[in-house]
Parts: sequence; C-alpha cells; structure tokens
Amino acid sequence: MMFTLPVPGIKALLRTFARALIVTCMVLDLPAQAADVDLGRANDKVGVQGHPVPFLPVDQLQRTLFTAREGAPQGIYAITQDPQGYLWVGGSSGLYRFDGVRFEKMFEDKLPAILISALFADKDGSLWIGDLRGGITRLRNGVLTQMNRGRSPATIMAFTQRTDGALWVGTASSLDELDGETWRPIHVSADSPKTGIDVNLYGKGWDGSYWVFSDRVAYRRLPASSQFERFTADEGMAAMAGLPASTTYSSAASTADMIVDRYRALWVPTIDGLLRVHVETSTDGYQLVTERVRTGDGSEEMEVTAAYSDRDGNVWIASSRGLEQFRATRFTPLSLPAGTYRPTIAADDDGALWVASLSSLPPLRVGKLTEAHPEFGGYVACLARAPDGAVWLSADSVLHRYHDGLTRSIPLPHESGAPKGNGTPGRGCAGLAVGTRNDIWLDIYSKLWHWDGHEWNLAYPKTALSLAVQEDRVWVGRPDNTLVVLEQGKEHRYTKLQGIDVGAVSALYSGKAGLWMGGNNGLMLKRGEYFQRLLGTHGERFLSTADIVELDNGDLWILTSRGAYRVAAGEIKAAIAAPSHAVGYELFDQDDGLRGSIGTVQLDPLEVGTDGRLWIASQRSVAWIDPTHIPPVPAPPPVSIDSLNGKDLRFADGREVMLEKGARSIDVAYTAATLSLPGRSHFRYVLHGIDDGWQDAGTQRSAHYSNLGPGHYIFLVEASSADGVWPASATRLSFEILPAFYQTWWFKGLCILAALLVAWSLYRMHISRIFASHQARVRERERIARDLHDSLLQYFQALLLHAHAATSGLTDGVARVKLEKVIQIAGEALVEGRDKIMELRSVSDSLDALPNDIARLAQLLGDIHAMEFSVEVHGELRPLRPAVADEVHAISHELVANAFRHSQGTHVRLDLYYERQALVAVVTDDGRGIDGDSDAAIKSGHWGIAGMHERAKQIGGSLAIGRGPQGGTRATLKVPARLAYSRHRGLVSRWR
Repeated sequence: MMFTLPVPGIKALLRTFARALIVTCMVLDLPAQAADVDLGRANDKVGVQGHPVPFLPVDQLQRTLFTAREGAPQGIYAITQDPQGYLWVGGSSGLYRFDGVRFEKMFEDKLPAILISALFADKDGSLWIGDLRGGITRLRNGVLTQMNRGRSPATIMAFTQRTDGALWVGTASSLDELDGETWRPIHVSADSPKTGIDVNLYGKGWDGSYWVFSDRVAYRRLPASSQFERFTADEGMAAMAGLPASTTYSSAASTADMIVDRYRALWVPTIDGLLRVHVETSTDGYQLVTERVRTGDGSEEMEVTAAYSDRDGNVWIASSRGLEQFRATRFTPLSLPAGTYRPTIAADDDGALWVASLSSLPPLRVGKLTEAHPEFGGYVACLARAPDGAVWLSADSVLHRYHDGLTRSIPLPHESGAPKGNGTPGRGCAGLAVGTRNDIWLDIYSKLWHWDGHEWNLAYPKTALSLAVQEDRVWVGRPDNTLVVLEQGKEHRYTKLQGIDVGAVSALYSGKAGLWMGGNNGLMLKRGEYFQRLLGTHGERFLSTADIVELDNGDLWILTSRGAYRVAAGEIKAAIAAPSHAVGYELFDQDDGLRGSIGTVQLDPLEVGTDGRLWIASQRSVAWIDPTHIPPVPAPPPVSIDSLNGKDLRFADGREVMLEKGARSIDVAYTAATLSLPGRSHFRYVLHGIDDGWQDAGTQRSAHYSNLGPGHYIFLVEASSADGVWPASATRLSFEILPAFYQTWWFKGLCILAALLVAWSLYRMHISRIFASHQARVRERERIARDLHDSLLQYFQALLLHAHAATSGLTDGVARVKLEKVIQIAGEALVEGRDKIMELRSVSDSLDALPNDIARLAQLLGDIHAMEFSVEVHGELRPLRPAVADEVHAISHELVANAFRHSQGTHVRLDLYYERQALVAVVTDDGRGIDGDSDAAIKSGHWGIAGMHERAKQIGGSLAIGRGPQGGTRATLKVPARLAYSRHRGLVSRWR
C-alpha cells in the first residue's frame, strides 16, 4: 500500500480533532541506545552463546492499561517525560503528572482552560505546554510563564530541542525557534518564506534527525546540518526509522505523531487503527512486517490520540480506552497459538524447544523457525529430553522418539485392568523421565513403569508426583510427604520420621550438593541421610515449590506459585555451611513476563536448553531468559518530596521549611517515578533524632510522625530499584517546627522560677508551722511553770517551814540529824524545781548544760545500776534554735535513761557533734543490744521509742536505733543544720 499524508489546514485539523480521530502532534523521543543499532541487526539482540533473540512482536510485550478507574484522565493528546522520569500527560481535562502509580492533576487553577495539544520537557528541566489556540506556557521551578509567539493563533502541534539546546515549536503552518525571549521562523523549504507550509506531522528520527511531514512530502534536518532535506513521504517514513526505502506504507491518515521504539520499529497511529512496522532480516534479505495493534483482547482497533517512547524503552499509547503501556520484560514470552493450555516443554540438542499442550494442538518445535508436528497427534501429555539429545513424546498409544529429524516409536505399557476400548491411554501420562542409559520411566495408569530397552516392567504400584533419575536409582516424590528411592529392585522410604517436611513432594532435582525436594511446605536438601531446609531472607520459605533446576554455575532456580526464584551459588554454599543462613534471592513474576498462573503445571515446567537459556512454562504461556545475562532493571529512581503537612513542596528549591508554631505531628508525602515496575520499588526513610535507623515503608509513599517538639529536623527518604538496590544518596528534607509560647526558653524559665517560688513558699510554710508549734509549746510551758510556781512550790516552801519548826523542837540528836538531812534534800529539790520552772519559762538556745545535766542524771542512775558514763563534745559550739535544743535535751535524757535501765552493760557514752551539715547526738552502750531494729520497738511501745521518734520528726530530724558496731546499742539523733542552728552557715557563708 502507498503511504499518503492528509493535507489539512487548521480548519480540517480542528474538524478531525472534533471527531476524536486526529490529535495535535507531539515531539517524539527515541532512547539513546537506538542510535547505536545498525540496520542489519535492528530487530535482533544477542543472547547466550551468540543466540539471536527475535524481534519482539506486540503480543510478546507486556501491556498495562490505565483507565479512569486507575485515575487516568480521558482525552489525552500529549505525552512527555521529564528529567526525573515522571510522565506528563495533557489533553482536554488538563495537565497531569504520573509516577507509575498515581495520576496527579497539576496547576488546575493556573493553566488556561484550553485543551493541551503538545508537551515537551527540555534538558534544563522546564516543561513546555502548548494548547489548541496557539498558547505556549513554560513551567520552570513551579512557576508558569506565558511564552506566546505574538502571531495569529495556530494549534501547537509539537516541541523539540536541538542538540545545541535551541527550542523549536511547530504548528500547522510554521516552525519557529526560540531566540532568547522571542520567536523567529525556521524555513523548512525554499518556498516556505513566501507561501508557508501546511504541516501535518512532526517527528524525531532514530538518528536524532528532525522531521516535518507535509502532504506527500517530508523534510529532514540532521543534528549537524543547518538546512532541511526534502524526501517523499514514503522515503521520510523509511529514513525516520531506518527502514527500507523501497517499501510502500499505509495510506491511512495519521491521528498522532509516529514514534520509533527501542527496536527501531515504527508505530503509526492511523484512523484505521495502530500499526507497528519493522524489518525482519534473514540470509535471503529482509522482510517488512506490519503488525496491527488492537485492544488487549484483540476485538477492536485502537483509536490513538497520542504516542510516546520513554527513556526505558516503554511505549505509551493514549486512546479512547485510556493510557496503555507496552513494555519488554526480562523473560521473553513465546508467541503460542491461541488456546494453548498447560504447556509441557523439553529442549533438544539443537537449542530448539518442544512445546506440547493439553488443548488438542499439535506439538511445536520452536527454533529459528516454529514448526508444528501434527504427525505426533493433537494431544501430547508428556515430553522429556534424553541424555543423547533425543526428545520423547507421549502420544495416544505410543511413545515417540525424535532426534535429528528421525522418529521411532515404542508401544505404551499395557495395564491388565485398563478399560477395554481405551485407544488413548497416553493422554493419561502424568510423568516421563529418561535415565542415563536411555531407559524410560513413565507414570501412567497411576503407576510407575520402567522401559529397559526391551520391555515394560512395573516399577512402583503408585503414581509419582515427581521423578528424579540418577545413574543407578530413581527417586519418586509422593503426595503424602514421602520420598521413595527405587534401586536394584528394592524400595526404601523416607518420611517425616527421617526429617522430611515439605508436604506433597511435587519437585525433585539431583544437584551437585545433593537431592533437592520441594512441596507445598517449602524446599529441602538431602545430603546423605540428613535433610536440611532452605530459607530465604525476609522470612521466605519457598512454599508451593513446583520445580527446581541447578545451572552449571551452581545457581539454583526455584519455581513456586509466586514466581521463579534465583538463588546464587554462593548463597547455596553459605546455607550448606550454616543451615540457619537465610539465602538472598531474586524473584521473577508476572511483571517480568511470566504470564498466567505460575507453578501450576505438573510436568517439569523448568527447562534448561542446550544453548543456556532457561525456559519456564506457566498455565498458558512459555517464556525464556538468559540466566547469565539477565537484563538489568532501571536504576533506583530519585525521590521527590510532594508535601509536608499539606504544604506543596513539589517545586521547592531545597530550603528549610518552617512549620506552624506548636506543631506536634508531621505528614510527609513523597513519590518516585517508577514507570516500569512500580510494585517492585520499595521506600525507606529516617527522621534524624527520632528514628534509630532506616524505616522500611514498603510501597507506601507517605510517612507520619507524632509527638514532635520544636526544633530543626532532617528527613531522609530513598527508593530502591526493582531488584532491591538502594541509591548512593537519599533525598533530604530539612524543616523546623517553630515553638509555641509555652515551648519557648523564656516560658520554661518562668515556669522553673515559679516552681522554685512555690517550693520556697511551701518551705516557709513548713518552717512557720514548726515555729508556730514551738510558740504554742512555749506558751503552754509558761502556763505550767506559773501553775507549778503558784501552787506546788508554795506547798513545798510551806512544808520546809514546818520542817524547820519541827527541827527546833527536837531533843533527840539522831532524829534531829535525819530530819535536817531531809530538809537539806527537800531544799535542794526545791531549788532544782525552781530552776526547772525557770527553764520552762525561758528555754535555753544552747546545749552547754546538756553534758552536766545528763551527768547528774547518770550519777543518780549509776548508784542504782552500777554503770559508768562519759560525755564528749565534738566541733565548735553553735547556738541552736530553742525548740531544737529542748527536744535534743529531752531525747538525749530518754536515751541515756533507757541505756542505764535496760542495756545491762557497764558503760554508757554520749557524743555531741556540731557538724557543718547537721547536729548529731549519739548514745552508745556496751550492753546486750536491742532485739532487731527500732521499728519493732515502736510497734510494741517499748522504752518510749515511739515518742522519741515523734519528737525527732517534729524538729525535722531523724532517729535511728540499732546495734552498735562493737555490740550493744547505738542511737543516733540527726537534725539538719538549716533546722538546728539559729544562724545556719550555708554556701554563701562558707564562700565568704
């Protein structure tokens, strides 16, 4: 077909746009690596041992559709990608940014409410926005600036940027270059300065050239050139993608710009649908292949409104259905016939793969060409590769052997109990393996049979869930957590008693380290008679293992219902050396090209080809990978901080953010451009001063902290690549929480001062209560003294007068002497009583009299109890508060009296210490000692101890009574200096 381009003017363009069939065009970006591909290998990559990987047709690309359900806007007419990797889309509903997970509407209230027709992100990070009415807006660092050309309005169709940084903008009638702040016209053809040019499409070629299509003419300007070259439209399309120039192309009108993908295939959106054109080369030359890209289910043509190829090679197609991504995966799926179900695979010696299916399709041999082999029937249940390179296939009633194009057959075993007339017993094949001597093990009729080269023999009367054949034995996995080994006609069983714990033994593999076995409960290794479980990091147990393969380099591949795990040989060695070691691994799943349910195929879904490729069969597909050259995933993306407590930081310049006063919690929203594998990238963050280390956020793109105080904080966040690699540096957010008035230093100082004042007031109140109590006691003592003086002493005085009178009348000398002795004692008692009354009237503020006072008491008590007494004063004498002196007198009297009465010792001692920090009175004896401590005596009420404790407490002191260090009893009365001394010398006094 001849490719022709329409010749619409602006009116025709708008009419086509109104019908949603033609969209204003956008600049096309080609991945940088595309420029390094020569035409002869434009459709090939190089795999294992130089194996050419065929060009991937559309059905081998992973397709992901984003619709309104996922937040995608409708009516997308422009797409671009910024330097941070975000995808920007624009159209009838405004401007959106897409990070691979979320579509976020941008500048809703700041952009004109006009359809966006073109988008472009330049090298400086600015985003250029063109609209339907010819308006141009530049977005730089969050600031929108109008950059209108000052001409008649014409729909902006495309932007592009030259290698020297010059920006071009294309409309339906002109091409202009931005020179400083002004636009100047670019002459595309010699006639354009006079008559202008009607432009239909703009584009960028695989070699970096700039293209303008008009009617049946195309114009190209190479990066190093200053002029445009003229081509026909067909020549232009061919040169744009490096396709053969002699080929004709579709004549349907384009609805959006053409793009060139990573394989140099040309995507052509037309009103008849989306086409993908590429070249397949061979020894006979080349062949132009045109694919028609339909909707995912293939039922409808795609009405394309915009197309784009991003830096990772993903192709983005906007249509009436939404925004769809076409992505090459690390596993390359095969193109299989429709209806393929539960394929079985086996590789032959030529590097080809045999694929059989349970869907009545003939087996396929996939090599350089794909060949169907209907001679083997339409239902092949089992495939197996023999050590000699042959492939065995189970047909309805025979086993076929295929090798080097030759076929021979052997009959299936006959089961005596099988139903008569069953002409297709081969369809019941449940397992097939070939031994090192090319003997065959076949699971059929729910039994295991052995072909020794001459005849079939029943080897095991039950079905084998899995098989592993070694030179002189065969291992059979059973559904009941049992492993059976058949050797020289003998059977030996391993069960849970011997250490097996994998559940149904669905996978067996004889590896270098031993026998691997897997099941629904995980994976184990049999080494000798010892069974060891293999565990992975992050709690991985490899549950529901379906197959196991070990490569020549020692890497272990494990297929489970989650996907395919690759465990490096070094990790396996470490696990064998230390069974508790959790192995690292790499997981491949549907995002990597493993389509459909994985691990549900019973018969050996893992296969290593002779060319080194690893093949995996899933429920409805087969895919391969080069395990020694696994395609890398995109590098870890940079993280952007979107907001902090609702404050927009998407275009912040990195300055410290100030939060409102008194903020106690923060919410940080962040994201990263993860367009290829968004579910694989994980985030982690740390808030310095709060977190002890990195916090794993998984795929969550926000962080919350509470109970924060005022101050400066640094928040770090980073995103991993799809294979778990973290970047060298993290994104940094610095912010400060301003203090509320009650969090300021001066407010806290006032609070401390207020607390000190309250404490001082309480202290003063306590001292006041003590002095008030003392004054009350003084008044009471004075009252008692008055009463005693006015009554008791008067009576004593009268008594003495009578005694003197009686003495004068006595004539008996002996009686007179005795009576005079009584009068003398009574007089002394009267004097002492008068002195005591005077003490009650005015209590001394010193302890000067205490030693003498107690000495007299001791002399009286010593006559009765025959004990010695001594007293000693230590330190400089200091005046005491009256109340304290009185209580110390009373307590010391009581302690000395108790020692004389109860200690049963020979010596009592009183020591008075005038210390800097306290006044201390210590009474010791060498008697029998007190039983236990004073607490028991207090409770029992013995010796007045309770009263002495109360007296000590009243003056703010303490009394401790217990055994002395040398035996006997030791009582210590201690009163703090600030309460005991009338003029306490504190710190200020001591420093003078």
